[in-house]
Amino acid sequence: MGKSELPALEHLELWLGCAEHGADCEVADLEPVLSGARSPRLRHLALCNSEIQDEVAAAVASAPVVDRLEVLDLSMGILSDEGAAALLGGRPLTHLRKLDLHYNYLSEPVRRRLRQALEPAGVEVDLDQDDVAWDGDRDICVGPVFLTP
Repeated sequence: MGKSELPALEHLELWLGCAEHGADCEVADLEPVLSGARSPRLRHLALCNSEIQDEVAAAVASAPVVDRLEVLDLSMGILSDEGAAALLGGRPLTHLRKLDLHYNYLSEPVRRRLRQALEPAGVEVDLDQDDVAWDGDRDICVGPVFLTP
């Protein structure tokens, strides 16, 4: 997105990846998105599949763009309790329609805190962990595979 002006952009999904597969995203790279200045109509923001998900969550927690979002998606990364606590301690999220944190590494007490803080306000909180097999090592989700002929 960089320096682009995208006044009509409503949905942005960025898969940030991991260094092992060539990703070199840093939280500072997300500043233009998180400020919201260049995309005033943005309502759905997905910053997914990141090995720096705790840092991303901490940046999102204080980001001006959050105030106008309907959907915030930080799924399929290695979000831990630390990142979730940053979200809970940041800007209010009770105006969201959905908070998607599926396929992450959150403890049950933190998952319960997220539900207790947001579900009474009508926020759908996706904490689905059906595909996570945690053996102590955390890794990002592989994501979809696209086959071409």
